[in-house]
Amino acid sequence: MRLYKLIQKWPFWRLDLAAFALSCLLLLNSCSAVLKKIPDSPLKISPSLYLRSHATDLVNWQLWSSEALALAKKEDKPILLSIGFSACHWCHVMQRQSFNDAETAKYMNRHFVNVLLDREEYPDVDLKYSGQLEALSVRVGWPMTIFLNPDGTAFLPVLISLREMRKVRVHFALYWQKL
Repeated sequence: MRLYKLIQKWPFWRLDLAAFALSCLLLLNSCSAVLKKIPDSPLKISPSLYLRSHATDLVNWQLWSSEALALAKKEDKPILLSIGFSACHWCHVMQRQSFNDAETAKYMNRHFVNVLLDREEYPDVDLKYSGQLEALSVRVGWPMTIFLNPDGTAFLPVLISLREMRKVRVHFALYWQKL
């Protein structure tokens, strides 16, 4: 009973409330600092949870659109199309290991127009390119990486991690120049 009366007389809750308010202000301040560092990505406003989760990647992602195809044509770069979905474990592993790796992202940004696609938003596009993989007797799975010409036709559908792609990137650049 004495403890109850002591709590009633001494306003501990006011100290807790002040600490909570201070914590909230510090959290908001740090969040705004982080948001300022996020590059201006079209993925930030996407309705797809999967695409929004990639908005802070080091890779400059484009949305699947005619504008992305036009950009590839204008810059004379192949399109690196990465297809995944939010419940895909390996898609998130690839995000951590490749899309947020500074060296890999720098290479991707320099040599490709990078397009990220949520297979749940565009099942028709996913079906088209997974069908091409199956036609080549390649195991279909996600994340699926497909290299496209600027007109959207696939020329190299693969299921490799982008870290493995580092080993072949010189050969890839030579291949693209020959096209």
